[in-house]
Amino acid sequence: MLEGQILGAEGKGTVNQADRELHRIAVPAMLGYLGLIAYQVVDVFWIGRLGAEAVAGVGAVAFLQWVVFGLMHLSGTGCATLVAQAVGARDRRLAHRVAAQATVLSIGLSLLLVVMAALGQSQAFSLMGLEGATLTAAQRYFEIFVPTIPLHYLVFLGERIFSAYGDTRTNTVIVTSALLLNAILDPLLMFGWFGLPALGVSGAAFATMLSEAIALVAKFVFLRRRGYLGPVTELLRPGREHLRTLLRIGTPTVLTNVTWSFVYPLLVPVLTRFGVVPLACLSIAHRIEGVPYFASLGFSIAVATLVGQAYGRRDAPSVIRTAARGTVLITLYLLPVSLLFLLVPEFFFSLLNDDPAVIAEGARYLRIVGLFEVCMGWELVLEGAFNGLGNTRGYMFLAVPLTLFRIPLAWLLAITCGLGPAGVWWAIGLSTCAKGLCLFLAFRTNRTNRTLLAALSAEPCSARGS
Repeated sequence: MLEGQILGAEGKGTVNQADRELHRIAVPAMLGYLGLIAYQVVDVFWIGRLGAEAVAGVGAVAFLQWVVFGLMHLSGTGCATLVAQAVGARDRRLAHRVAAQATVLSIGLSLLLVVMAALGQSQAFSLMGLEGATLTAAQRYFEIFVPTIPLHYLVFLGERIFSAYGDTRTNTVIVTSALLLNAILDPLLMFGWFGLPALGVSGAAFATMLSEAIALVAKFVFLRRRGYLGPVTELLRPGREHLRTLLRIGTPTVLTNVTWSFVYPLLVPVLTRFGVVPLACLSIAHRIEGVPYFASLGFSIAVATLVGQAYGRRDAPSVIRTAARGTVLITLYLLPVSLLFLLVPEFFFSLLNDDPAVIAEGARYLRIVGLFEVCMGWELVLEGAFNGLGNTRGYMFLAVPLTLFRIPLAWLLAITCGLGPAGVWWAIGLSTCAKGLCLFLAFRTNRTNRTLLAALSAEPCSARGS
C-alpha cells in the first residue's frame, strides 16, 4: 500500500532527479571496477610469463583472497550504512564517530585474520592439492599478502566511507591511479628491469602492497580534506557505542559473500568429471561477466548510499523511489547484455581464447546465463537497498540458501540428469534467477523493511536519523 502510493504520486521531474543522482554515484564506481578488470588482465599477462605453475599458484591464492576480501564487509558494510544515514541526518559528528570505530574494528579484525591465515596456510594449500613449483609460487605470493591484510581492510573501508558520502569519483581516481602504478611495478619487480632484483611471483605481491599503501595514504588525505573523517585524535579515542550495530549489519553480508566464494570451488569437482574444458570456460566466463556484474555493483553502491541518506533524513518516499529507479535502470542496462550473450556468445569467448572446444562450451554457458542477467542486476541493486536500511539479514536468509542450492542442483542436472557441463550452467543461471526474483519480492514485503518505512512515514523528513 505504502509503496504503491509513493510510486503512483511521483512526477517525472522527481524520477529524473533520482536517475541523475543514481548515475552520479554509480558511473564513477562502475568505471573504477572496469579499471580493476583491466588491471587483472594485465596482472595475469605478466604472471603468465613466469610459467603455468606461477599462474596456477597465484590462482590458488585467489580463492583464499576471496574469503579474506569477503570478510572485509564485517566492518565496511555497517560503516557505509551508518555513515550514509548520518549524512542524510546532517549529523557530521555521528558520521565521524562511526568511521573512527569502524577503523579500529577493521584493524582488530584484520590482525586476527593475519594470525589465522599464517597458521592455516599450509593446511589450505594441502587441501587444494598443491605441490612442486605451483605450491612454491603460492607460498611466496601468500606470505607477502598475509601481513598486508590490514592494509587491504583499511583501503576497502576508505572506499565505503567515500561511497557513504556519495563521492565515488574521488575514490575511483585514487583506485585507478593505484592500479596503474601496480601495472607498472609488476614487470619491474617481477623481472628485475632497470637493475632491480628479479623477484618473480613475489614481485607481483610487492607491487600490490606498494600500490595499496600509496592508495591508503591518498584516501586518508582526501577523506580528511573533504571532512569525511574527524581529527586524528578521534581515532585514538573512538568509543565503542556503534560496534554492536556495525557487526549486526556486517555479519549477514559477510556470510553472503563468503558463501558465494566457497560455492565455486565446490562446483569444480562436478565440472572436472567432464574434463578441463568446462573449468577453463568458467574461468574465462567470470572475466566476461565482470562487466555486467560490476555495472550492477556500481548501481548497488549508489542505491545503498541514497537509501541510507534518505533513511537518515526520514524520507520514506525517497527510499522507495531510489530502490524502484535503481531496479529499472539496471534492467535497461542489462537487457542489451543479455541479447548479446544470447546472439553472439562465440565472439566474446574468441577474444580471450582460440580453442574451438572452449569457445563452443563457453558460448553455451553465455547463452544459458544470458537469460538471467537482469535477475543478477536485481539481486545486487536490491542488496544495496537492504544495506541502506541496515536490514542485511533481510537478504541473507534468501541469498545464502539459494547460493548453496547451486551445489546439489548442479549435481542433479549435470550428473543425475545427464546434462553434463550444461547442467552446472543451468544451476548457476536458475539460482541467480531465483535470488533476483525473491529479493525483488522481499524488498516490498519484508516485515522489517515495512516497519522501518512505516516509522519514517510517521515522522517529518527533517527529523534526525539514527
